[in-house]
Amino acid sequence: MTRFIKYILILIVLCFYVSISFAQPKSDKGNLSIAARGKAAGIAFFLLEDVNIRTGTLGVEFTYKNRHSLGVDVSYWKLWYQNDDPDPIPLYDEIEKRTFLYVDYKLHLFKIKDVHFYMNAYYKNGTYKMWYNRYYDNDSSGIDLSFTNSTTTGKFYEVGLGIGAKYYFNNSRVGIDFSVNAAARYGTNDKIIYDINLYEVQYNVKEQDYLPYLKLNLFYIIKKPSGFK
Repeated sequence: MTRFIKYILILIVLCFYVSISFAQPKSDKGNLSIAARGKAAGIAFFLLEDVNIRTGTLGVEFTYKNRHSLGVDVSYWKLWYQNDDPDPIPLYDEIEKRTFLYVDYKLHLFKIKDVHFYMNAYYKNGTYKMWYNRYYDNDSSGIDLSFTNSTTTGKFYEVGLGIGAKYYFNNSRVGIDFSVNAAARYGTNDKIIYDINLYEVQYNVKEQDYLPYLKLNLFYIIKKPSGFK
């Protein structure tokens, strides 16, 4: 059922885009705008000690009549969480990485000055990996670190709905795009699990999660629509 929902969502978005891009009359071509969008950021959470995130996105967005938008991104997301012993001395990092293709559709609702508000639906499809980097064995701590040999690799897809806003800097071609979303994520992973120097291999482990998703991009309008304001 989830795979069926995924393909239906992709089909609806692609059919909509084809219909507005190729079925429009020639005199309507000025209603289509194109924007490059993306980001590259490293974030350290000092309130949550020893948590670091690195993320990057590069993509393009097509907007028709300032009303409907379809975007495609290539993205990655990486998280480090440093774990310490009671001293505290760093023992190991737990690292997660996701690389994925992101497709979204936006229905633009209204604007207030330079801020455009919208509703959006999105779909992600990509790969996932989790592993550990161990600094050293702290024998005095009595902590067994054999589990840091464990790894998880797999694939996932994610669907979500949300609301967001675009802000154009001084009504220019450059702006910032931020959205808040509710998402469902489905994954299939292979796991190698170590415990006190014994290990277990698990294949095709199905996982499902519901989570919030915040998205932030900068954008630059390459081609303005006629009458852009």
